[in-house]
Amino acid sequence: MERLLPYLFHLLGIHSASSLVTDAHTSSNQAASSASNDAKSVEPFDLSRWDVTEYQVTAFDLSSPEISFPLLAGHLYYTCLANVPSLVRIWWTECKIRQLNLAVDSLTEKYFSPLLINHELISLTKAQQAPAEGGQAAAAAALSGISDDLNQLQIKASKATSEITASFKIEDATMEIAIRLPANFPLRQVEVEGLQRVGVEDSRWRAWLLAVAGVIAAQNGSLIDALSLFRRNVGLHFEGVEDCTICYSIVSLQDRSLPNKTCKTCKNRFHGPCLYKWFKTSSSSSCPLCRTLW
Repeated sequence: MERLLPYLFHLLGIHSASSLVTDAHTSSNQAASSASNDAKSVEPFDLSRWDVTEYQVTAFDLSSPEISFPLLAGHLYYTCLANVPSLVRIWWTECKIRQLNLAVDSLTEKYFSPLLINHELISLTKAQQAPAEGGQAAAAAALSGISDDLNQLQIKASKATSEITASFKIEDATMEIAIRLPANFPLRQVEVEGLQRVGVEDSRWRAWLLAVAGVIAAQNGSLIDALSLFRRNVGLHFEGVEDCTICYSIVSLQDRSLPNKTCKTCKNRFHGPCLYKWFKTSSSSSCPLCRTLW
């Protein structure tokens, strides 16, 4: 990402990215660079007339490099945002050039974020409808357990506000959260707010909300993955399944496993990844709670 993204932005007409494009990289792509320079203007390339979600390599036209290279760059940037948003976010957050940071923010919000937000909302709707429609989509959802998770949630999505609310009813109690997608999604992280909770400690509730945000932010997850994780944490908690005493979540954020490592002395349970991280950071193989050697 360190070399790819600046070059894509360079081709898209964000000229503050040019300083990050090395001479070697530029010389090896002389045609692309010269095309970008020929098309140099105050504003970045206007992508509003083009569909950046798809790209046909056979349609690449060397006779019109001022259009072909920016369109290819736009599609590659969209692909990065759709598949590895966490890597793009890290690069953008750590970018030291303020002018470039602001330009990428504006470009993403204008041309890419609306497409990605709409894709997330449509995917969520399709996942909810999959069991009713039947076919391969329903079979795949059933095998993954996603259809069961989503069907047990009352989900409302608003395209106008880019907000999703999900509630899970347990007897007469309701647990409800809201997920808000920022205008420059996925550069900025989603905001997860707990709207209603019953019978859950504040520390455990906060851990569940952080897990929902973490699936999207750190693991390139979707809204479907995040809501499925929330449903499983809530459902398993009221079924009596113990949570991990390190992360306070029942379902592991790393591998979706349940706490399966038990201390022989204090009997507390932990996720394998959480316990390994504890051993590594503490330079000790003792239990995080009772300090007995594992």
